Amino acid sequence: MAKFLTIYDADPFASAFIDNCMEKGKLLKNGGCQYDVISQSNIGPAVLGNSFAAIKKLVFDEKKVSWEGLKQAMEANWEGEDGKRIRKLCKEAPKFGNDEDEVDGIVADIFESYLELLPAYKTDRTGKGPEISCYTMSTSNITSYVPNGLDVGATPDGRMARSPLNEGCSPTQGTDVNGPTAVIRSVAKLPNWKVAAGQLLNMRFAPGTLAGEENLHKFVGFLRASQRMGIYHNQFNVIDSKTLRDAQKHPEQYTDLIVRVAGYCAQFVSLMPETQDAVIARTENVWRGRWKKDSYRPYRAIPSRTAPASEVPFSAWAVICVAGGAPILSSCCRERRSCASSWKARRGSRKWAMRSRAGPLRKSLPMTVCSTRKREAE
Repeated sequence: MAKFLTIYDADPFASAFIDNCMEKGKLLKNGGCQYDVISQSNIGPAVLGNSFAAIKKLVFDEKKVSWEGLKQAMEANWEGEDGKRIRKLCKEAPKFGNDEDEVDGIVADIFESYLELLPAYKTDRTGKGPEISCYTMSTSNITSYVPNGLDVGATPDGRMARSPLNEGCSPTQGTDVNGPTAVIRSVAKLPNWKVAAGQLLNMRFAPGTLAGEENLHKFVGFLRASQRMGIYHNQFNVIDSKTLRDAQKHPEQYTDLIVRVAGYCAQFVSLMPETQDAVIARTENVWRGRWKKDSYRPYRAIPSRTAPASEVPFSAWAVICVAGGAPILSSCCRERRSCASSWKARRGSRKWAMRSRAGPLRKSLPMTVCSTRKREAE
């Protein structure tokens, strides 16, 4: 594919604006660029992690299901009385996105194992001009998680054959049941700062979650908590399942319904049915707990818990799409901040001590976000 791109997608115009191309007299895809970093898109890490967690729990720890029994049930796509029983057990096993350390750790290990493999691979332009030439990881797989799922059989997490995989680093559709803060706590355990080509998290909220001042403050607090936890790419749809299902039945009435799919916005009625179903299958989040108005304080920049400043500039942004409209809110912060290892050194100053783990989340953000347990900052 890369060889075809150098011929049929040479980008001479873009090359004129890329560092070193003019000096070297080379197009960017022929080695003219200064930094040649190619992303590899990973699909279904949550499905894989959930599957490993189910196997560990049911086959090895609790011994409720035999290995052969599980394989037979998956090969039959969970049909039959025994297949349905085993699938029920698999679906009840821990799932990524609910702030459960064991399964979250498995998904994080999957990310790390892939990242460890990348340095062994060289791009077609290695040694041909770029100062840096390498591969990096990405989970921004757009909607490929839907057609790719068509080629994958039933999986040990209880997923049916030919159904979509999970998209980006998001939980598998509908398996995050402990609220939105649990989702970002799970995602924050991933090596997000190493995924340089995009770490895509998609979430869906009920329409009422942005209605009124209290809910707006909750959502702003949620964004700030996400940013603080090192999550730099979070996309939202604010729409209920009832509206989406009605749009499937009466598409002529919803030609202006725009949804965030996975890295892009599109008319909902223009999507293929499988993609529409995948959007509907995402958990419809609502807030839990009440916001205390007198506890809210203006936000100030705080350091990322995960991304070392020497490795990547911290950035966070979010786009919210609403029914019948374009993106309505964008939040961005591009400040270099230090990782958790620097907290101990910085705690000596009053400025940073005021922002310790026990402090700002519980004092300056909405109560729904403050459910975050104290993390190790020592």
